Amino acid sequence: MNLLRAPRYDLTGLDIVLAEDRPLRLTRAQGVRLRCTSGRAWITAPGLFEDIVLLAGDAWEVGSDGLVLVEAIGRATVSVDS
Repeated sequence: MNLLRAPRYDLTGLDIVLAEDRPLRLTRAQGVRLRCTSGRAWITAPGLFEDIVLLAGDAWEVGSDGLVLVEAIGRATVSVDS
């Protein structure tokens, strides 16, 4: 499946449970705010010199529309805000 041509899903307001080795793939997500509500989440995105690690309570805003990968370190829950 071509991620760039995939339909756009509205994940706003959802709590997403992440498992290690099962990344959430986001495209066209510029401006979306990801908040870690439990555990630790690892994020990699275009243009970042280093990856981001969110702990419970931390948030990060997506700065580009490129492919963003969000994965748990162990197990984590993230919420998506626009």
